[in-house]
Amino acid sequence: MREEVTHQEELLAKLNREKRSIADSKLKEEESVQACEDKCAHLNKLKARLERQLDEVEDSWEREKKSKSDVEKLKRQAEQNLKLTQETISELERTKMEMNQAVQRKEKELGSLHGKQEDEQTLGSKLNTQIKELQSRY
Repeated sequence: MREEVTHQEELLAKLNREKRSIADSKLKEEESVQACEDKCAHLNKLKARLERQLDEVEDSWEREKKSKSDVEKLKRQAEQNLKLTQETISELERTKMEMNQAVQRKEKELGSLHGKQEDEQTLGSKLNTQIKELQSRY
């Protein structure tokens, strides 16, 4: 019986050592699990932050795209306005040239009419002189 008790005590001591070893192993595993959970929580926070940053970058990119589109639209409008303005300027320059030509023609006509007027006045003066001569002779 003593042998059996000794044997049982040895078995009990062995089991207690295994129990301690398992408890230590369990504690290490729990610490490892806790470290993994902490790391997982940290990575989830990091993931959430990166997703927010990605959303912000995507929003910013969309705003930039819209802004670029608006700028392109304004550029096309400005180019159309420039083209219309250039056409208007060309038309105005053509009209100015035609008006200058018309003014020159009118000035020539006016000069010609002044010449005729002077001729007529000279003729009128001569005729008046003739009339006076004829009246004096009469």
